[in-house]
Amino acid sequence: MGGADKGLDMSGMRSAIHARCKKVLLLAGTGTERIRSDAPDVPVFSSLSEAVESAIEIAMPGDIILFSPAFASFGMFKNEYERNDEFLRLVEKMS
Repeated sequence: MGGADKGLDMSGMRSAIHARCKKVLLLAGTGTERIRSDAPDVPVFSSLSEAVESAIEIAMPGDIILFSPAFASFGMFKNEYERNDEFLRLVEKMS
């Protein structure tokens, strides 16, 4: 997750992450910086390919890798469809 801040209330998401996620990986951006104080040990990546590669390395059999950005990807992708297509391409390439 991560990216550009849109000023949304992230408190519910923060508590859900702490309760349900084994590991979180972040993409760089202003939104990422806003939530980073809650998770200073979470790695931040400058590209989706680096984040996906790391997620695949960390994942154990039975784990689920969920791509849930929660923020906009201004500057990285032209829209959410391009971002999704890139994620799918990277996963297919690495499997």
